[in-house]
Amino acid sequence: MIKNLSIIKWFEALLHFAFPIYCLGCGNGPNLLCEKCLETLPIHQHQACPLCYAFSSWGEVCDSCRKDKKFELLPWQLDGLFVLCPYQKLSLLQTIIEQMKYHHGYPLAEILGKWMVNHSPTAWIQFLHQEQFEVVAVPLHTLRYQKRGY
Repeated sequence: MIKNLSIIKWFEALLHFAFPIYCLGCGNGPNLLCEKCLETLPIHQHQACPLCYAFSSWGEVCDSCRKDKKFELLPWQLDGLFVLCPYQKLSLLQTIIEQMKYHHGYPLAEILGKWMVNHSPTAWIQFLHQEQFEVVAVPLHTLRYQKRGY
């Protein structure tokens, strides 16, 4: 078993030598995301209405949006939408998501998951202790799933 581990470590070292890993944020090595760049990800301090972005303690649709005619056909499944990090175009978060989604960057999911847990434990604990909550995966087309394999 130890011999197999040393072979794996040797192979990983060779692989990293041939194909060095650089941080997606700053370009320095040897990690996909360095601590310094992870610290630059913005964290929502407060939750907001998912439609108008007004303050909402648990990300619920606010009363004014519930009454607004332009939103009357929307289902209220958005109630309680919890957002940890805002998505902004041309941001590090967009780069991370695109790498995971289109370039087999699934090791980034573990890094981002640990970052999420470490940077908002109180908010997550409060969120998970609600009576009802769901974690929802975004659907993926069958052809894209077959192409990627995940």
